[in-house]
Amino acid sequence: MTSSTKERGLKAAYGRRRSPLVNKVKTRVTWGLQQRALRKAAEARFDYLEVVPAVGDDPTALADVSARINWYLAGLKVPIYMEGAHGRTITPDQAPYLDPDLVRDPGWAAQRPAGRPLRLVHRYTPRLAAEYLRSPGSTWVVDPNFALVDEIAYFHLAQDLTGDDLMPSAEVSAQRLLARAKPGGSAFVLATGPSAALVDPKQVDTDLRITCNSAVRDHELLESLRPDVIAFSDRVFHFGPSRYASAFRRDLRHAFEATDALIVTSKLWARPLLANMPELAPRVVAIDHRPDVAWRWPTEGDVTVRSTGNVLTNLMLPIAFALAERIEVAGCDGRNPNENYFWKHNAKTQYADDLMQAAFEAHPAFFADRDYGDYYDEHIVQLEELLATGERAGRKIVGVTPSHIPALLQRGAPRFDEVAS
Repeated sequence: MTSSTKERGLKAAYGRRRSPLVNKVKTRVTWGLQQRALRKAAEARFDYLEVVPAVGDDPTALADVSARINWYLAGLKVPIYMEGAHGRTITPDQAPYLDPDLVRDPGWAAQRPAGRPLRLVHRYTPRLAAEYLRSPGSTWVVDPNFALVDEIAYFHLAQDLTGDDLMPSAEVSAQRLLARAKPGGSAFVLATGPSAALVDPKQVDTDLRITCNSAVRDHELLESLRPDVIAFSDRVFHFGPSRYASAFRRDLRHAFEATDALIVTSKLWARPLLANMPELAPRVVAIDHRPDVAWRWPTEGDVTVRSTGNVLTNLMLPIAFALAERIEVAGCDGRNPNENYFWKHNAKTQYADDLMQAAFEAHPAFFADRDYGDYYDEHIVQLEELLATGERAGRKIVGVTPSHIPALLQRGAPRFDEVAS
């Protein structure tokens, strides 16, 4: 990765945010148009996929969009065309921030196929924006530079444009998950904050153990903890085409082979994962996340839970509430007011800086349009609401490692200054 590429990635992640008001308006409008496009597309049939605008002589742009097609739309059932793309040399060094195994020709058609195209806008231009507004059902924007939610369109498109469905049904997902329930039992929920390093996994004596995200990188932890559930749901760090996401998936494969853990994730994001890693399918639980449902957890035949932006509230705790009665929570440190990122992570499970920079460069809008402070404020409110809902249903929640989060401090988690003293 070149120095200029690293600087752009770091600026997107840690630099000055793009206008919060503009970002919120842009995100809501883009999301609304995506939902409209989904409704329109359901009524239409397309004969081929056309990627626009043409990349001309830019090898990085061609390599970039080719890798994204290979990842998000693995098993594409229709021809794919972009003017001038057929026969071009595509090599990993042209997009060094992406998984090198994905940077290859996805099968660009030599001639424009006959019939009706579905246009995929990989780089936003005013002309294409106007076309998008006129024809949202046949023009989809996936520009990683424009809006925080643009790349979500890939996941929606994959439902209609890719091969056989490997996704488990809601009934199968519920059956797999609830088969591990311990009525009246206990669960240990281990996140990846710095305080996770204070946990001796050999001393964890709960009936169930649930961990998440980059914990898969710590092979020693997995061997000692022997998790029953590994949960993750970040569309950039886990379900994207970057070298960071590729490294995570390599570790996930090791975790799958080394443990008997269920792989629990979001139904919307899981399709590319299973298309590229079908060996995971027998142990995947696909949770249906919806923003318009009350706080709940999986029940027989229904794995719907409330959608949030954090793995603790949208997967780990709902799973724990579904499987056990007493829940210990560790490794959830929260955020200091002076931090300029989401929050700090356990150094032992965090991926190297060059992989982080690869994620920043691959998904600039995801970071540049994110207000980390607002994200955290929303998280602590949602966590309190979810914990209170669980307690009303008879669950007992205990914080067992230091935290800044009020909801966990109120439930026994020590303060960092108490531990230091």
